[in-house]
Amino acid sequence: MTDRKNTFEQGKAALRDIKDRLTEGAEGVRDSVARAADEAADAVQNVNDTVRAHARRAAHAARAGAADARDDISDAAAAAADHVEDGIESVHDEVEEAMYGVGDDLDDAIEAGKAAWAEATDAVREVSRDALASAQDALADAQEGVSDYVRAKPLNALAIAGAVGFVLALLLRRRR
Repeated sequence: MTDRKNTFEQGKAALRDIKDRLTEGAEGVRDSVARAADEAADAVQNVNDTVRAHARRAAHAARAGAADARDDISDAAAAAADHVEDGIESVHDEVEEAMYGVGDDLDDAIEAGKAAWAEATDAVREVSRDALASAQDALADAQEGVSDYVRAKPLNALAIAGAVGFVLALLLRRRR
């Protein structure tokens, strides 16, 4: 009787150990995914901040270019009617250059955002793969431990399996 009780207790301990290992593996996966999500959110926020900064600089450059254009037009009109056309062309050229500069800054910001997003998604994929591999290794170790126990003590394993089945049957019968 004592041997059966000891065997039953050993089986319970083995099942608790398997449960603990699986719980640790799941917690590791959960933590890894949470870290990856935080890193991805930080990367997206950095991209967002960069785009906003470039947009502010571009708006400031456009305002400065517009102010220069107004000044050039006023000076050209006051100086002489024959110089007005030359002044307008000069202002047009400056505004066009400022617009191209803004377009280039925005293109650079968009490319930087795309690169950061790709890097973040790659990081999430890598962390997820590592977590999955870790969980698979833990499960394989647990399965190997159970298999070794069953091979070493088949009668004990059969008794434990029967006891677990009996307890599950009782629990399921109570639910109905």
